[in-house]
Amino acid sequence: MINVDTGVSAIANLATTTINTAINRIWPDKAEQEKQQLANDFALLNAQIEVNKIEAASNNRYASSWRPTIGYICAAGIAYNFIVYPFLIWAAAIYAPNMAVPSLASDGLMELIIGMLGLGGMRSYEKIKGVSR
Repeated sequence: MINVDTGVSAIANLATTTINTAINRIWPDKAEQEKQQLANDFALLNAQIEVNKIEAASNNRYASSWRPTIGYICAAGIAYNFIVYPFLIWAAAIYAPNMAVPSLASDGLMELIIGMLGLGGMRSYEKIKGVSR
């Protein structure tokens, strides 16, 4: 004989689960979303740390020196923008008044430099505290 209570309980449990799933999709729990977002961010940061470790241990000259290369490019851009460019404008005004001196779009360059200086400051702090390798 079929147990009616078990069948009714199974249908009630299925209905409850379905309703709860629908409610969570329509009105998601903010705390659960934030918890999931933090877990995703943490996993992403851990993955980046592993990539950084692999790059630092690499014997490939480019893989381990791309950050200084970016620094040199930024330094060259700053040198042009604040030292060379003003002298070129001055020289052009005296010797070739009709010459247009090319300027450097420095907005993106400044953002990159500020970010790198922040990382450099963090690295210096680590060295002072003795936690760097």
